[in-house]
Formats: sequence, structure tokens, C-alpha cells
Amino acid sequence: MKNINIKFCTSTIVILINFICKCTYPGNPAHFEDGIKAYHQKNYTAAINHFKKMELNGQITPDLYYNIGTSYLQMDSIAQAIYYMEKCKKYSPTHANNNNNLQIAREKTIDRIQEFPQLFFVKWYYKILHTFNANTWAWISLFCLIDGIILFILLKKYSNRITKWIVYLLYASVIFMFFFSIIAANTRLEYEQSMKQGIVYTNKIIGRAQAFDNAEENFILHEGAKVAILNTENGWHNVRIADGREGYLPIAAVRLY
Repeated sequence: MKNINIKFCTSTIVILINFICKCTYPGNPAHFEDGIKAYHQKNYTAAINHFKKMELNGQITPDLYYNIGTSYLQMDSIAQAIYYMEKCKKYSPTHANNNNNLQIAREKTIDRIQEFPQLFFVKWYYKILHTFNANTWAWISLFCLIDGIILFILLKKYSNRITKWIVYLLYASVIFMFFFSIIAANTRLEYEQSMKQGIVYTNKIIGRAQAFDNAEENFILHEGAKVAILNTENGWHNVRIADGREGYLPIAAVRLY
């Protein structure tokens, strides 16, 4: 009877996962297939046009942004490539092909900005946090809750001491992961909603100390550089770059994602 309960619970979880995957990643429409075909024929402009028609229709997936970015990368349009790959990364941080191509695109940029140093445990925390987006962390918390309920029921059923301890340890681990994933989901959601980011689209731009043309020069950026948007005023973005320096860039020079 216990084995039947375990098999039933396992089957239920598999069904839920398959259902969510089908809802999250619908079948590829015709434009996607035409875009892939054009890409393989090295007609990258046509491929981008097909993919962007999907984007305009709201048929957005991480793979769509990845394919647009990769098409731009093949055309050596570095800023556009990084822009769309960063959008893919925002929705799917663990997309391996996208992350590899994004690294290739970044290596083609002029700017080499060292990141602001952080304590090792802070870096680990943010690395784990940014492994998934807010929606994925929310799904993980839901699965942990379901698993926790199942393990709690099994905990009451088992009488063997060793088996009960194993189930208890699993239960404690799942409950810990449940609370951690809730915190991660909320933190990621706040980050995604509050922190706007953008890619420099002009060949060369000066970051000013204040929001006017003749202000003191703080730094120089080139096409493809990534910036965090702190606020916007009077036609200027107040931005922060990877090494922590701040300055103002004209709105027209940056495309937000």
C-alpha cells in the first residue's frame, strides 16, 4: 500500500510538470519555422523579420529572443545581439546556448569594465538568486509545498525508525527549500520590477556627471555596453556601470530591456 501511494504521488508530480511545460512553451507557430529555415539558409535579415513578427503578435518565448540575438550576432550587429540575448537571459537565466553566445558577443565589444568587488558569500547568494527568474522560483516553491505535504503524510505512516528519519530529513530539506524559494521569488520580482537595464546603441557616448551636454565627463562607453538605469529626467538616463561608477547618458543612446 505504501509503494502504491509513493507511485501515485510520483505520477501526479510528473503529470503536473508536463502540464506546466505545455502551458509555458506552446508549439512553434509558422513564423518561427520560417525564421529557422531562413537562418539555416544564412538569410539572417529574413530570419529576424519572421521572429519579430512573432514578437509583435505577443508570441514571446526565451528561444525567440535567443534566435533574434543569434541572427544579429551572425550579422555582427553586436548591440542588437546583446540586447536580445539579455532579454532571453532575463526570462531564462539558465539558457546554456544563449549564455554562451552572449559571452561571445560581449567579447566583441570595446569596453572591458571590471565588476564592482563583492564579498564571496554575497556573490554566491546573487549567483543562486539569478539562476532562475521570479516565476520559476514561484513554481519551485509550489512543488516544494506539494512535496512537503506528501512527505508529511508519509512521515505519519512509516513506523520503521530509520525510514522515518530519512523521510524526516527529506521533509526538513523540502520545507527549507520552500521558504528559500519564496524569499528568492519575492527578491527576484522586486529586482525585475525596480531595476531597469539597457544596452548602449551608439558607437561611442560620454557619461556625464550631470544631465546636460557640457557637464564633466565621468566615463566613455561604446556600442554593446550594459548599464543599470537608476532614474530618468529631462531626456537623460542616470546610469550605473559594472564597476559602480554613475553618470548621465542621453535617452536616445540606450535601449531598455
